[in-house]
Amino acid sequence: QSISSPLSLLFLKSEITSTKTSTEIKTSQNKKYDNTNHHYHPIILFTSLVTILTCIKLLLLPSYRSTDFDVHRNWLSLTKHVPLSEWYYNDVNGTTVHTLDYPPLFAFFEYCLSHNFVLSYIQEKGWLEEKCTSLLGDFENDVSFACVVYQRCTVILADVVFVWGSYFASKSVFFMGNSGSSNGKNNNCKNIIAEKKIWITTVLLVFNPGVLMLDHVHFQYNGMLLGWLLLSIGCLVRGCMSSSSSNGMISYEIIGAALYASLLSMKHLYLTLAPLYLIYLFRRVCVEEYIIPTFDNSDGKHQKLQQRKLRLAVGKFALLALVTLFFFVTPFVPFFLSPPSALDQLSQMLKRLFPFGRGLVHDYWAANVWAVYLFADKVLTFLCRKITPLGRFTGNFIPLPVISPAVSTVCLLLGMIPAFYCAWNVAANSTTLSLSKTTTVTKKKDDTVDEIFIGDEKQNTFFVRAVVYCSFTGFMFSYHCHEKAIMTSIIPLTLLSTTSREDASLFLRTSTLGHFGLLPLLFRPAEAMLKFFICVAFLSLAVFLLEHCIAEGEENKVAEVDTVTSKFPDGICGSNMCGLLRPMDKAGLVVLCCLFAYMEIMHPLFMRPKNAMEFLPLLATSVICAIGLVGCWLRSLVLMIRCVQSPPLFVKEEGNANKKKKE
Repeated sequence: QSISSPLSLLFLKSEITSTKTSTEIKTSQNKKYDNTNHHYHPIILFTSLVTILTCIKLLLLPSYRSTDFDVHRNWLSLTKHVPLSEWYYNDVNGTTVHTLDYPPLFAFFEYCLSHNFVLSYIQEKGWLEEKCTSLLGDFENDVSFACVVYQRCTVILADVVFVWGSYFASKSVFFMGNSGSSNGKNNNCKNIIAEKKIWITTVLLVFNPGVLMLDHVHFQYNGMLLGWLLLSIGCLVRGCMSSSSSNGMISYEIIGAALYASLLSMKHLYLTLAPLYLIYLFRRVCVEEYIIPTFDNSDGKHQKLQQRKLRLAVGKFALLALVTLFFFVTPFVPFFLSPPSALDQLSQMLKRLFPFGRGLVHDYWAANVWAVYLFADKVLTFLCRKITPLGRFTGNFIPLPVISPAVSTVCLLLGMIPAFYCAWNVAANSTTLSLSKTTTVTKKKDDTVDEIFIGDEKQNTFFVRAVVYCSFTGFMFSYHCHEKAIMTSIIPLTLLSTTSREDASLFLRTSTLGHFGLLPLLFRPAEAMLKFFICVAFLSLAVFLLEHCIAEGEENKVAEVDTVTSKFPDGICGSNMCGLLRPMDKAGLVVLCCLFAYMEIMHPLFMRPKNAMEFLPLLATSVICAIGLVGCWLRSLVLMIRCVQSPPLFVKEEGNANKKKKE
């Protein structure tokens, strides 16, 4: 069968039907892969798609930009004109609130943007005015379009890190190597499916509408930071593959730790992942198991036993600690060596990085637990005032108690305990995470051989699942959390979207709710159709690609056994293959469409002219998305715990002469 469509590089249409026997499935599948003639190389196709995406970003140059554009322009001018010792003190003589509030490594990134030959050249030629890089107050930030083009082009160039990290992490999760069945044809099928999963996952990452809206319309550098996170995750996943080689494991784990440490010194949003990295890396790299032979004479028999003990690998611990501290602390050193003193500089940094005085939430509540909490507070306050008209209840949080930063932190850490427990146990079992390998156990019974196939990719992706859950928990319970923080969960979750039907459904649900929660950031009518179109287009593309990818992976799993029994792998719902969008998801989409119509059409036409209920669109968006995302967060916990348990087994029993079909 010759596949001539370019999309054949990303998926092959599933041909499994309820009438086919497993033998027919295997035969047709091997024939399909053996005779496939690829007319388009996947790299060429992917490059074409990235080029199209870059053109879309260029078309968005004149679109709406938020005050974050002024923030980053001020930081660029700050690093150009102000001494390093004053970076965290300067506020342009009190004329701006756009002060530096990111960690030092990001400040040095802004320094590179303000000190490079390209900027010098275009300013010398007169293509970019000096005002673009001048220290300006908040009422003087009216810059030319050339300045906008320069700033937005830096975001587009920084997305190279995001594209690189997307491909690297996807390839790490689905790397097959020489693993798989001993059957060459079947192994070739698996490798082709893995390659398609790599490209589909990469496309879903790179074309994420949240990154497009936040970075190339709203204006930020989230793509670069998320790409850095993906590189770190990819290294740790590859460390699982190298479990058989101690040197390979250590190199990948050290690189992953270094990447995370540098990411943390670029943006402190990722601080919520620090305990997970610490526990996982410490147990996996720094703690070794050794066996002590013992003897038991309790029953009168001299029995030789083996007792497992743990010990600290001092050398590995020192190496991991030194590398991590080096990449995290080094960006801070120039500030500590600057006046007035290291302690004063550190104190000022902490005030800028953690502004607890701003309150529990923003004016626009992030769609997390605190949004539901505040909504309940408002409802209870309203009811109490109706019951007690004398105004007995007063205050902002009535009658629910005030949430302090300490309470928020305790809730966050308590929520992460399941991930810490699982990470410690999984890291202790290096063989559990042997990536994408189908383990075959054989044992003879008279004249038969039982082959037990243990596998899918569930256990191979534990660290990704733990990152998703911890990021979700951080988003749910962090103090003064931004609505943009949901991207830290959506992007790693994309890596799991092609592993199983349950993960695909969770990804679609989370990304839809998370992206919808970002829509109020683009509040102008001019961007209404843009944000609607890119979200709908991405959801349609994701459903289309994932349906075919998951179905093809399930077809390959079914083909590994002689008969399709009633005991299917996780995610297979029978011969008809259940859809990714379940009735509850479709009902949720209807609710979101109605809410969008109210936000963009009904409220502006009927409510805004009367200045009535101005808060309602944002309140409804926050609460509705929060309820859905809380369910997604709990579901990610279930899938994380399940992946560390024993995977489902498929048994086929073969005789010496004739094969018997038996579950």
